[in-house]
Amino acid sequence: MMQPNLSRSAWTLTFLLGATCSHSVFALDDPEGKAFFEAKIRPVLIEHCFACHSSQAKPPKAGFRVDTRSGLRRGGDSGSAIEPGRPDDSLLIRVLEHTSEIAMMPPGSRLPDAVLDDFRAWIERGAPDPRPDDPPR
Repeated sequence: MMQPNLSRSAWTLTFLLGATCSHSVFALDDPEGKAFFEAKIRPVLIEHCFACHSSQAKPPKAGFRVDTRSGLRRGGDSGSAIEPGRPDDSLLIRVLEHTSEIAMMPPGSRLPDAVLDDFRAWIERGAPDPRPDDPPR
């Protein structure tokens, strides 16, 4: 009797790992997704986020940097910002949509719905980002 449960558990674990990793692998080899990031996501980050959440800010607010791929994915003091493939589970989306209890960004006014839709689409496709990771310290 334990044999089927072990087999089912092993299959479930394999499925979950594959599903989680598939978004990351997809994002690495997604030239269209990288182009989407450069055209739709990066300009918004530069205009609305870099002043407080990049190497320009000493220190970056909330420990969150958006000027590198790893900084954006890692998040800040409140934890992971992006769950690739899962916009509804991504703190970045809740913060941008002003539905988070942690913060509402950018401060003062919410970004247009079309921009929020772009962020959701980008995260859904695995959050492809052609930028380098954090430079060595």
